[in-house]
Amino acid sequence: MSIEFQSRIKIYYHDLSNKEKSLADYLLKESEIASRQSIHDLSAKIGISVATTSRFAKKIGYKNFQEMRLSLSNNKSAGHSFFTSINEDDTLLNIASKTFNTNIASLQATGSMLSENTLEKAYKLLQNANTLALFGLGGSSVVTLEAYHKFLRTPLKCFYNQDYHIQLMSAATLNENDVALVVSHTGRNREILEIVSILQSNQVPIISITSSPSSPLAQKSTVTLLSISEETNYRPESISSTVAQLTIVDALFMLYASHQKSDAVKTIEKIREVIKTTRV
Repeated sequence: MSIEFQSRIKIYYHDLSNKEKSLADYLLKESEIASRQSIHDLSAKIGISVATTSRFAKKIGYKNFQEMRLSLSNNKSAGHSFFTSINEDDTLLNIASKTFNTNIASLQATGSMLSENTLEKAYKLLQNANTLALFGLGGSSVVTLEAYHKFLRTPLKCFYNQDYHIQLMSAATLNENDVALVVSHTGRNREILEIVSILQSNQVPIISITSSPSSPLAQKSTVTLLSISEETNYRPESISSTVAQLTIVDALFMLYASHQKSDAVKTIEKIREVIKTTRV
């Protein structure tokens, strides 16, 4: 079973119907057998209709049942434990190693969810924007601040402020010729959704980074990039997602900067010269 399949099941599971959850559970447990079953045989095994199985495949992001079955037969497995939990009797080195493994698994799972089409849409929005405005609160502000730090190195004019009210005011000044990057782990934060409402009223394109594809943020975004994470005994899911979200920001920066080479290099060199003056 592929990491991609496990990732899709994880992020969509809570939004599945009871019948769809039964199918998901079977596919996770018996992936090798399911990868050889036809849609009719699989549906009969679970006791659901062929139409339900077909809808399930599309609901978790595949074009059709055949594409999902190919993902099941993929041997690029995430291993016995998708994300590693830390126990009280672990040694210090074990805790550190498990933390690294958890982050690696999160990055692999998140990477498996990316698509050429989604990345192209995000890049074009950045390419055509007059201003990139960044929005994130609480723990997500770490990610948006890093994005601001990155994109300051490009020719693209960008804005970010950690204060919520200033973020509200910033959203009110944008228009359809700008782009907003909105980060929220749950995609359900009330303050962030208020900002999104303002952005929508001004017809501002929205690139969102979130762990929930069914969240209001994802549903209201022009492009959504999903981060995959798992809560462990000692590590909240939101903390694990930060690593994946920061890497998505890195990818967006590289997408934009690599296609603006001449201008980006000039900007980066200017910034380097300025930073040099702060060092002894």
